[in-house]
Amino acid sequence: MTKEEFTERYKIIDIEKQGNILIVKLYISENRDDKTYFIRLIFADNKLFYSGDMGTYVFGRDICHIFTFFKGDYINTDYWSGKCEASSYPIYPSDVDEEKVEELVKEYVCELYRVENYEELDDEIKDVIDDEFRFGIEINEYRAFDEIYKFLREEFDNSNLHEIVADIIDSAKSISPNYVYACELIQWVENNLEDWCKERNINYEELLNQR
Repeated sequence: MTKEEFTERYKIIDIEKQGNILIVKLYISENRDDKTYFIRLIFADNKLFYSGDMGTYVFGRDICHIFTFFKGDYINTDYWSGKCEASSYPIYPSDVDEEKVEELVKEYVCELYRVENYEELDDEIKDVIDDEFRFGIEINEYRAFDEIYKFLREEFDNSNLHEIVADIIDSAKSISPNYVYACELIQWVENNLEDWCKERNINYEELLNQR
């Protein structure tokens, strides 16, 4: 979602300051009783509690300034996931993309044989991958890890396979679109929070000085 799309979507923005707690409520309808796609952000004790549309998330681990941590133009979903202390949905579901795994295995074999692309490999090597590997993967990440490890160990013996296979699995997992949406929305809120606070006579600088 872009900032323009968020601005168009959320018709009503309510902000309340209760002591050291800041609450941001977002409504897509001008009727506050309509909770369709309603979102609540609570900033408290240097943590951010996101709830409503797209799930529930709690951010706070090792974050120094919760009101500015997500500000900017770059959505760093992977780094931010390490700051998430709780999530109602898995941020990285355990399923892996089989086509992506196959692509990454081929890239690894190309690096192993120091060729630029898959077509440059010897036909015997390509036959091994095409015949023995293509349908040998289970979609679950743990079964996939075992299948990839077994295949590479038997066909391309390498002592560092645990780390290599783990990287392949991580790269083949799709990040939750619900989590990505939440991150995009949080950044949009933080990018606008100073202006929104000024419009409501809330001392934004005081929020930044909280510890």
